[in-house]
Amino acid sequence: TYTTLDQAVANAKNLLYTNKGERIMQPDLGCDLRNVVFQNITDEITSDVDNRIRTQFNYWLPYIFINELSVTPSEDQNTIYVSLKISLEGNKFDTRSIQLEIQNNQL
Repeated sequence: TYTTLDQAVANAKNLLYTNKGERIMQPDLGCDLRNVVFQNITDEITSDVDNRIRTQFNYWLPYIFINELSVTPSEDQNTIYVSLKISLEGNKFDTRSIQLEIQNNQL
């Protein structure tokens, strides 16, 4: 990566893709999103995903500001779409988007 914002996007993706317990010596690292797919998709689940992401970003990546966070469930299948628009603290004008699809046992 060449810029700090590009590195922040890579760090954010790693945090989103990681489940708790995957990292040795850091058992609380990760958003644990794969476990959500096997639950019934309700408003509580989408707000739980939103809360998980915000909590983990605040703890592990406090230098990243979440400008927009959208969690959209699919009605016909167990799929949740997550869309983030992030920037660095102190520079909210340069933004990057991250799109994520959580489906079955894949992420």
